[in-house]
Amino acid sequence: MNREEISKLSFDCVLPSSIFFNDKLEPNCIKFYAIVRNLSRMNGYCFATNEYLSQMMNSDERSVQRWLKNLCKEGYFEIITDKNGIQHQRKIYLSDKFKKFLQDDNFVTPPRQFCHSPPTILSPIKKNKYSKEEKKNIKPPNPLVKKKPFSAFDCEPPTEKAEELSNYFYTSQKKRKSDYSLHPDPDWAMTMDILLIKRSGEQIKTILDWALKHHFWSNVIVVPENLLKNLDKIEIQMNNTKKTFQNGIEENKKIAKKLKEDYGNRNDIDFCDEYIGFNNGANCYITINYKSLTFKDDVINQLTKRNLKWPKKYE
Repeated sequence: MNREEISKLSFDCVLPSSIFFNDKLEPNCIKFYAIVRNLSRMNGYCFATNEYLSQMMNSDERSVQRWLKNLCKEGYFEIITDKNGIQHQRKIYLSDKFKKFLQDDNFVTPPRQFCHSPPTILSPIKKNKYSKEEKKNIKPPNPLVKKKPFSAFDCEPPTEKAEELSNYFYTSQKKRKSDYSLHPDPDWAMTMDILLIKRSGEQIKTILDWALKHHFWSNVIVVPENLLKNLDKIEIQMNNTKKTFQNGIEENKKIAKKLKEDYGNRNDIDFCDEYIGFNNGANCYITINYKSLTFKDDVINQLTKRNLKWPKKYE
């Protein structure tokens, strides 16, 4: 979702006077409150990451952290982190104290235990809405039931491209590690939508494929959110590695060209476009590709067998 699409979203939010006239909050902090409040429309809490919120606010993540800290300090929000194995999900709720203030003003967000059904934000409530018997009969949401996918402000579902990338991420992880136990969910698709703002689908797949083969990054990007956080670092390292590898190939070709000047007249050494071939007799023919990481050592080994020295001018 780009800035043009974000600007077309339509939503409203009633700002309590305690926030609107709070001189300790900067104007963007009040705007941030409105966005978080509306992102809580589906579940009664906001689980968006700092990266996603910064996209909504068109700002950096440090500003998002500062606004969130100020709103928590002033008693409007409280944060709870759910730890589920390697996944940590942050949930931003209205604080109980602030809820009580809104109840006194006849405005409220539904209590947490009833957040499994989409609430109507800022609607008048009736006191003692649920009797003791009714509360006993209310069942908590089933965590195994997948919720309907949604994105910012619950205005539209994730794009098909985001869903496709979410499934591609899962299948790639499954191929790498057969006991990979996580499954695609709406959070993944929402994260992929943000990634699609930064890179094309093919670029994301290329970066993901390279990272899953890397000894370090493969253990870091276990969920799409981690790929989003480290996208720039991974891409820079990937490009540097490819550049170094390509430079190595060109260097090996230069060495082969110089060796050809000295040993090109020998019948047991072939200098080809992609490799150097060594005929060791008895149907033993060895090829050393220019892409080989041990190209120099392998060539020196073959030259030594023929009592040929590696020329010092190539050092």
